[in-house]
Amino acid sequence: MNSLHLDILKLLKEIDTICKKYNITYYAAGGTVIGAIRHKGFVPWDDDADLYMTRKEFYKFRDAFKKEKPKDRILECIDDNKYYAGTIPRYLNENTTEVGKFHCLNTFCAGTMIDIFILDPVPNDLIIQKEYIGKLQIYSDYIMPYYGYTNRADDKYIKEYFEYKELEKKIGKKGVINKLENELFSYNEDKCDSYILRWGSIPHIFKKNMFDEPVYFDFEDMQIPLPRNWFDYLVQLYGIKWMDIPKNLSAESTDYIVDMNYKYTNYLIDSDRFIPKKEALSIYNERKDIFVKNEEYKRPLNEKILNATAEYVLFSQNKYLRKNNINIENLFNIGEYSNILMHFDKYISYQFSNLFIGSMNHTNTYRYQNQKFIPLNDRLLYILIYSFIMTGQFDKGYKLIELRKAYKSIGGNLKNIYDSLLLIYDCIKSFYVGDYDLFNKLLEDFTNLDFLNINEINKLRLIVNLYNLENEKLKVNLNELKLRIKNENLDCEYLKILGDYYYKYGELEQSKICYKESMKHLINGMMLSDINAKFPKLKINYLSNDESIKLSEYHSKQLELLKELDKFCKQHDINYILSNETLLYGYKSNSFSGKLVPSTVMMLPGDAYKFINVFNKNSIENRSLDYILNDPDYSDYSICYCDNNTFVLNWLDNNVSNKRMYIKIEILKRKPSPSLKYNLLKFMKKIKKIHDKKIISNKRSFKKYIAYFLFNLLGKHRFNRIMFNLYIKESKKNSNNKYYITKRIKNKNKNIYFDNIYFKDLSNVSICGYEFSAPSNIKDFLFIIFGKYFNDDLNILNTNLDLMKIYDCNMSYDEFKNNVDTSFIKKEDFDQYKKGQSLDSRRIKLNKEVVKYWNIIKRGGDRFKLYIQYNPLKKQIMKLYEESDYENLKIILSDYDKKVRLNMKNNLGICFDNDIFKVYCDLLIYNGENAFVKRLKKCIPKEHEEKIIIQN
Repeated sequence: MNSLHLDILKLLKEIDTICKKYNITYYAAGGTVIGAIRHKGFVPWDDDADLYMTRKEFYKFRDAFKKEKPKDRILECIDDNKYYAGTIPRYLNENTTEVGKFHCLNTFCAGTMIDIFILDPVPNDLIIQKEYIGKLQIYSDYIMPYYGYTNRADDKYIKEYFEYKELEKKIGKKGVINKLENELFSYNEDKCDSYILRWGSIPHIFKKNMFDEPVYFDFEDMQIPLPRNWFDYLVQLYGIKWMDIPKNLSAESTDYIVDMNYKYTNYLIDSDRFIPKKEALSIYNERKDIFVKNEEYKRPLNEKILNATAEYVLFSQNKYLRKNNINIENLFNIGEYSNILMHFDKYISYQFSNLFIGSMNHTNTYRYQNQKFIPLNDRLLYILIYSFIMTGQFDKGYKLIELRKAYKSIGGNLKNIYDSLLLIYDCIKSFYVGDYDLFNKLLEDFTNLDFLNINEINKLRLIVNLYNLENEKLKVNLNELKLRIKNENLDCEYLKILGDYYYKYGELEQSKICYKESMKHLINGMMLSDINAKFPKLKINYLSNDESIKLSEYHSKQLELLKELDKFCKQHDINYILSNETLLYGYKSNSFSGKLVPSTVMMLPGDAYKFINVFNKNSIENRSLDYILNDPDYSDYSICYCDNNTFVLNWLDNNVSNKRMYIKIEILKRKPSPSLKYNLLKFMKKIKKIHDKKIISNKRSFKKYIAYFLFNLLGKHRFNRIMFNLYIKESKKNSNNKYYITKRIKNKNKNIYFDNIYFKDLSNVSICGYEFSAPSNIKDFLFIIFGKYFNDDLNILNTNLDLMKIYDCNMSYDEFKNNVDTSFIKKEDFDQYKKGQSLDSRRIKLNKEVVKYWNIIKRGGDRFKLYIQYNPLKKQIMKLYEESDYENLKIILSDYDKKVRLNMKNNLGICFDNDIFKVYCDLLIYNGENAFVKRLKKCIPKEHEEKIIIQN
């Protein structure tokens, strides 16, 4: 346990003591339940604890808290603090610090906390429940300024949000809040069979009997109460695989300022100094309005595009099966279940994506509450679900049948397999709740099913037998496991179970070998915890369970095209180099970025001209070039190497003529030496710029009229061809001039220059094991393109599907158009969407202000922590300064330097002590950073020149 865990545990014990004294019922919630079941304490990577109380029990707890008055504790809730920003009450230690983004306005305690989620009674009527959720999200928007909630609500409540805004003008904000509270929190608990979570982000609804009398489980050195039906509870929240360790843990982070030794008020001083509260609150509220209005405008098109995408997925999936002569029925009959799933990859990847089923991530909440089924025909769906079950992916089979049930009633084979899934569910549940008699009884029912060898059930059977069978029968199981692991490529869970059998027989070394091997890939947290209990020295590195990045279909095609281009260039003695992010990610990670963008290479003008001519004489099947000379709509000074049997559709940029996947070849330019030709090109660029903007400025200059006239006289295509040929011709000359490319940076065109040396004696960069050409000095080259950001850490994530983009490696755009109906998507839908886009610039501006507030708080936090760190070292620092020992000063002030540079990215300087600040500035000047010192001093507010006084 870390220091934060220790403090939270202390708070938990205090709550538990109060609840027992006053006969108050409470339950652990969310990750705290998983922690109790899976880890017997805190989830190692989580730094919080959550509880549930019914509305009635919470008010009993609130009264008890006021009577007990525990020292240094605060119970924050909207009832007692009208400025409290949350629907979730919190029990806090006011002598510690846990500052988050929702503390920027400094209106409530920011110490170590335990969230107490309120369970409000709600009727079973689905219509009432839907209405409750919508109004709860509106209510949350009124209570919590920092985030948006109604933009995740159903359409009806997006409209109601603005009706309440109009009502607010008449009865005030408090009047609206009172009205909503009367509507939402007035149901009689005795007359309701369900609870709803008073949480606007994801307002879950639970059956009341899921809670009932709590059951107690070990949690660190105490016991905490869990919902009685905790298994069903965890499945509802996290799915049937709740016991597995989540993937990509290292990508998850919580942005908090935490300090167990000093009070939060030390960290929030700058909130009152530098954040204008009234203005900030106005910005938060306006941002909410834009969130909701944006969703109102954009959602209709989003929903229609989702329907078109579903139709595309079905067509693409069926085409794949036909094209590859895949007989699914034959594969099913011979039990090739893994192959079946492989052949349904397109359908599976879309159906289980956030586009169609959402997630509990805030940005995907609306879809999570309104999931969509891609209507695969019932026979194929049955085969797919069956294959999931037989390959140990019961959770996906269960999810698919639930989606199908919500879409349309089921019967026949689908009803039978649903009943089988329920039996499997009951079997898994009985195992995890420890009811082994019921487990064995349910196991007998499997004899009536085809599913006699379901891996998930078979594993549980082997574990249960460890407790129930005598030694002789156990040996039969042990021999079965040894034989199966020897003859089959069984997964790590079987290996773990084999270790359990060795452990049972006292063969500890053999057991440890099995455990070590299984832990390399084991993600079942219950099994990992069991290993850790038996062999505490076998440390579990949860972050090592991160899923490796799988190359997407899009990037596999990009790799294929890059290889082709490389081979073609080598065959014909044409030089190229990787460039931009293709070079950056190739150099730093030997892979692609994960973004759905074309790979980029650069060519010198002579090589580009040769590439065009040689390609036109030696064309490659199903490949083509797009560039100014052959495409009247093309205006970029580059070449696209295209795959004609692919397409990329951007719904919001449907006028782009090239809808194929391609590699972009940027052609380097050179400034012409003769001033006449240089001025001619410059003049032509000006003409093109005027025409592309389609404006003649209010200054009715003769030159601009002439430019506009000339462009139209020559015609767009001819004009672009002349410019292209001039650039190519002139760039092959003037060998003393630097090469350059023109990039769009912060809405302005900027020329980036390169010395000739980068294109001589080329080096190599490996992407996915294949060597591609790269500039001679890669680091310097990348620094020219990306500047200081070149050294930033790269985030390489799995390629996520994008609602507004469809890409297909095996279908042309014409084939898509001819087979996927998009006629129901009207121009009016795009016009409405554009209204939402028109709000984006204002939203971005407001977001920048919100980010600025948090950066101010973080700067204040860094300042205080640096003061605590360096104040005891001040004498040593001043002595080194007097001795002009800059080498040791650089070492001792390295942490200060890191924080200063990090904050100066936001133009926020740090000074926590005037003397040490002077030493630091002189150190920078000694190292030649005079300009940085000048800028830093301008970014130090006068208030930070004052001495820090620690608040207790």
